[in-house]
Amino acid sequence: MLTTEIVENTFGGESVFASRVQIESDVPILVLEDIEHHLNGVECTDSAIKLSFENKSGAEAVRHACHHENGSYAITSHITCNSEESRSVFK
Repeated sequence: MLTTEIVENTFGGESVFASRVQIESDVPILVLEDIEHHLNGVECTDSAIKLSFENKSGAEAVRHACHHENGSYAITSHITCNSEESRSVFK
């Protein structure tokens, strides 16, 4: 089960550079914004997300964090994954 609440912050009709993502899930969730500093790139297709990492240790840490017998979720906010200023959930 996955439930999400994504609230984009605005002030007086102007966009700001902050948002809040609240998630409840029985499987691990990777919010790509949280690990962006470890990434060289993100590419999404209809069936996959390809992550390019700065180094092997970063890739291994993410793999271990997301490994679960029932899969995991990834939340993206990247241009190849979804439209500008939005997020998408991938399983």
